[in-house]
Amino acid sequence: MNAIRNYLDNMFRNLPNTEEVRRAKTELLEMMEDKYEELIKEGKTENEAVGIVISEFGNLDELADSLGISEAVAENPDEDKPMLSLDRVKEYLSMMSQYSMLVPLAIGLCIFSVAFNIIADAIPGFPEFLGVICMFLSIGVAVGLFIYEGIRKNEYKEIYAKECSLSIESAEYVRSVRKNYKSTYGLMSSFGISLCILSILNPMIIGSIPFINDNFGAVLFFLFIALGVFLITSANIRMDGYDRLLELNEAGKMSEEFVPKSDRKVNKAPIIICAVVALCVAFTFGGISVVKTLMSGVFIKSDYVSETMSTTYDEIAENSGEELKTVKVDAEALEVIIKRGEGEGLISVDYSGPVNIKPEVTFENGKLVVKQRGKGFNFNANSFNGPSLEIVIGEDVQIEDFEMKINAGNIKINGVTIDYVYGEIDAGNIEINDCTLKKVDFDIDAGNYNIKDSEIGKLNIDTDAGNIEIKDTKLTDVEITADFGSVDIEGLDDIDSYEIECDVDAGVISVGSTDTVGHYKSQGSGDGTIKISVDAGNIEIDD
Repeated sequence: MNAIRNYLDNMFRNLPNTEEVRRAKTELLEMMEDKYEELIKEGKTENEAVGIVISEFGNLDELADSLGISEAVAENPDEDKPMLSLDRVKEYLSMMSQYSMLVPLAIGLCIFSVAFNIIADAIPGFPEFLGVICMFLSIGVAVGLFIYEGIRKNEYKEIYAKECSLSIESAEYVRSVRKNYKSTYGLMSSFGISLCILSILNPMIIGSIPFINDNFGAVLFFLFIALGVFLITSANIRMDGYDRLLELNEAGKMSEEFVPKSDRKVNKAPIIICAVVALCVAFTFGGISVVKTLMSGVFIKSDYVSETMSTTYDEIAENSGEELKTVKVDAEALEVIIKRGEGEGLISVDYSGPVNIKPEVTFENGKLVVKQRGKGFNFNANSFNGPSLEIVIGEDVQIEDFEMKINAGNIKINGVTIDYVYGEIDAGNIEINDCTLKKVDFDIDAGNYNIKDSEIGKLNIDTDAGNIEIKDTKLTDVEITADFGSVDIEGLDDIDSYEIECDVDAGVISVGSTDTVGHYKSQGSGDGTIKISVDAGNIEIDD
């Protein structure tokens, strides 16, 4: 009897999932079962009975008129999509199981590679070049893992291209193993989020313990982040493998009934609860202050810095109003703010922060140069006032070139016009508001982007870890590459005018009203282009 039901499911799988088709399927099943029972009573074996029933009722084209679904059958001919065998499904899931371990491991190695330099710097007498060697070795291993797993994924092109479908047997198997994995998914995601949030406590705790180098707080910070990202990414990649298989059966067709919609949802309550608890703990023990310390750049190796200052550069004040064309910043730990004020030319440059890391500032022939150098890195949890440099320019200024190379620190650009912006930053957030920028290039290891109410001609972003949020901004050409993090573009003038191409290894792509996974591409009616590639994270584009 199960053989008859399976055969019937396959007969109807390409037809639309409508009430009329469902009624016809039920009616045909009853006729086939009645005929089967009749043949069994006549003394036929089960195999003989099934064969006769299928031969008599197995041609849907001949039965369409009597069942009242001739129009549905004519409009939805059988597709040539092959069905995945159960063995092939198991092979794919086995590959995804390994992929969900090795790719997150590679991401974790990239994140933790920075810590080797910190460890070498923290241990007295330890050769610093060994830290550099270990860093590049870990990155090399990570790249090797990325390449190896990328090659293995290519062996299952038919799944990623959706050139096949699932039988009811395969769908039930995938649904079963996915259901069993849900609890593991929740636990891994919860612990991963907790580790990422609680990582900010390590510098503060280590910094408060006498006779222990503060750098070990930095090492634990990166270790917690690496482990947290590993758990989150591993859980989501494996769940994405199950979902990708279940989505092979097209929505709106009878084949989607092989997998009830209720089985396609993941209970994220444990993740949310864990994140809330972890946030409460972090904020209770001074997490806000530590985050400010980390992102504002108090990473300079030094003794406890108690003396701070707030000053205006007199030499800049004396030349106030002169034409400004170029800004160049080279710093270890510095928040840089550039904004428009009342006046003309370069108005002022102000610094606030520790005295011993005050940057040198020169202004000559329209070129403003900021230099701040320090030795090594250190998370100093005792000082919560990070160094900050504020540059104020007049309303008439259009900067030709704004170049930044900063190890740690936020960048805030507000209300200015710049031809070219370049930023190479190890750790820091980017904020751009109400600006007109012809070309922007950012290469950031870790940090979030927040761009709004601006106009950008060409935007290139390459980031290892961080979320990117762009709102109400006029864009022409966009190219974004991210290893870990989500991309959210909202408020486009006309989304249909852009040629859009998105790729995600683990995550969801949402463009307008279309939701998909893996790959998305659409032709636009205008000249604008948006290209986004994310290893782990979601992409959302909307007008």
